[in-house]
Amino acid sequence: MARTDQYSGPGNAGLYTTVFLKHTKGPKDPIEVLLFTQDAKSIDLKMNWLTPSHLEVTYRQPARLDFQAVKCAGVDISVRDLSGETTNTSH
Repeated sequence: MARTDQYSGPGNAGLYTTVFLKHTKGPKDPIEVLLFTQDAKSIDLKMNWLTPSHLEVTYRQPARLDFQAVKCAGVDISVRDLSGETTNTSH
């Protein structure tokens, strides 16, 4: 799951998107695996399970990746920054 939070005030203003892994069974709390700092309200974040043990996260708007767990609870986590790619719409 992912969540975007905005904070304001002197010295602590910011816009952050956090990605968590949550166990499907049991009452365990979600575990933070990625943290982005951004200027825009949305970084167009997408999460895709490539396999049952590999989560790929992509984002299309500029952001700074402040924290990344590369593996958590047996799950590999990869990140792709697509903010610099151009899209060709011609056929």
